[in-house]
Amino acid sequence: QFELVYEEAQRNDALRKEVEGFWRPIALGSPDAKALREHYLRHLEIQQEANDREAKTTKEFDVQAYVSQQLDRFEAGDFDAWWRINRALAYQPDAAQDIIQSDLRALPGWSLVDDVTKARIIATAPSYLESGDPRTSDWFGTGDLPYEPLSGYRALRLVKIEAPDVFERLSPEVWARWTPAIFTWPTFGEDEQNAQREIGKIAYARAAECVVNTAIRLIEANEQNRLAQIAFVFDLLRGAAGEMLWSALLKSLDSAKLEPDQEGYLLSMLLEAAVAPARDYALQLVTIPPPTEGQRRQRSLVAARELLIHGDRAVWGHVWQAISADSEFGKEAILAMCGNSMVGQPAALEELSEDELADFSIWREAHFP
Repeated sequence: QFELVYEEAQRNDALRKEVEGFWRPIALGSPDAKALREHYLRHLEIQQEANDREAKTTKEFDVQAYVSQQLDRFEAGDFDAWWRINRALAYQPDAAQDIIQSDLRALPGWSLVDDVTKARIIATAPSYLESGDPRTSDWFGTGDLPYEPLSGYRALRLVKIEAPDVFERLSPEVWARWTPAIFTWPTFGEDEQNAQREIGKIAYARAAECVVNTAIRLIEANEQNRLAQIAFVFDLLRGAAGEMLWSALLKSLDSAKLEPDQEGYLLSMLLEAAVAPARDYALQLVTIPPPTEGQRRQRSLVAARELLIHGDRAVWGHVWQAISADSEFGKEAILAMCGNSMVGQPAALEELSEDELADFSIWREAHFP
């Protein structure tokens, strides 16, 4: 209970002053413990009072009046009014705000404003894209996503749907400004994913350098969730990415910032996309004989696995030399290849000659009888 109170105290100056004196080991039944319990109970009372006030305010909240007021403020030069409009449109009586819906027209508050206000919102969106500040340096790579970038991404979607001519004229600077928001929008559901992919591809066409830099920063910043970020980048840009992205990803591979499993996943994506330099990179990792220990050996094994899965007959010949030179390496590489449940028979095996297939079969029988 104390930890919960202390966490809340970091957000409440008055409560923090009361609690800070107790941030030390406290004996059960001691005067300090009793005092802390009293503070905790008072905290619950204060929280309940706040909840009651919020519930009353929510029921009385006039979305139409508030949004109109914020539109006036926006037109007077207060560009932050746009994200406050977003927040108001996401309001739901007696429910949490729907922040993951990127189509403003689908937010519950949209039906509570009149047609004139809706037209003003649509007309205001391009101005926010041109002049709004996503404050990217404050949140990108931290796991947080405040309302500024959320509302910028919504503005992109709204303009694309309701003002396509204006959308086509958005400058590369606008696309560069909002690319981090596109890459970090919390997408759930097929419709949201398709919309994000479409906007991501347009961003790559309009501001490729910024998109590439954002993708690399996103992958490298999320150490604990890097595999998911790699998959997300490939999914978002599937069918649109080109040489600039491939080169940047290969550079990321060579920077030694990735763990072997992360490197293998990125290699898998690149090889599946038939990026020729990725094949050359992987072949360099599979030395003959293979490395004997440490991370160099793990990276070589990962590269061998991906080459076996995605490579052709020429690749097979190179990996086969490594397997023949180090039987333990070969066993680990073959088991790793077979451990991928998404792979049936590697295509390279279909291209082997009878003699090559016989050599592999004899080796396999010797090591996996």
